[in-house]
Amino acid sequence: MRCKAAGAPLPEVGYEVQNKREEVIAELELAWPKRLMGIALSEEDKTAAEKVGWTVWEMIDVLERYDVFQRSIGG
Repeated sequence: MRCKAAGAPLPEVGYEVQNKREEVIAELELAWPKRLMGIALSEEDKTAAEKVGWTVWEMIDVLERYDVFQRSIGG
């Protein structure tokens, strides 16, 4: 995996973002919970996670700008 090779922390897979009432409001394909960062496939999940303080990338943006993404997660 490119993250590991670059020294970036490994993500959690299939992470469920919760609101203050512990209700699942979004699912991120990959997530770095300590950094409140993740990758979403749907605009709906991206928007919901951002509303509770997460920084969320769309998969196409990660693929097109991996170097920027990698720096943002600490790699």
